[in-house]
This record gives sequence, structure tokens and C-alpha cells, in this order.
Amino acid sequence: MPIVTIKVLEGVFDRGQQEAMIDAVTDAMCKVGGEGMRPAVHVLVEEVASGNWGIGGKKLRTEEILERRAKRKT
Repeated sequence: MPIVTIKVLEGVFDRGQQEAMIDAVTDAMCKVGGEGMRPAVHVLVEEVASGNWGIGGKKLRTEEILERRAKRKT
């Protein structure tokens, strides 16, 4: 029984996007391990509070990530 955990910053991905992650990761696991394992694939999407995720000592905040995303779309 594979268990895959995906951690994301809260408020960055909406419910539909999180569900799409679950579907895509489940499909990827079945592509590797065979379709028979689908009922046993567990995928967890966990949201981490804004500011509780750091890279190199810099705290990530939801607002910053959403601003970056908006800039990429323009």
C-alpha cells in the first residue's frame, strides 16, 4: 500500500487543483505498479500554514506565492 504525501502552502491550490493532484499521482503510481494497485494507493494533500515553510531560512508566505503566480500569467 503506497502512501504519497504532498505538502503545499495553504491557500495556494484550490480544492479542485488538490483533487487533480490526487488523481494525477494515483495514475502515476498505477502506471508504474500496475492498475491492480489503484485501490491501495493513498494520496494525502497537506496544507502548511503560511510562514511555516522555509527554504534557506526564508519563510514562504501564501501572499508572496500568489503574487509570483500572478506575475507569471501576465
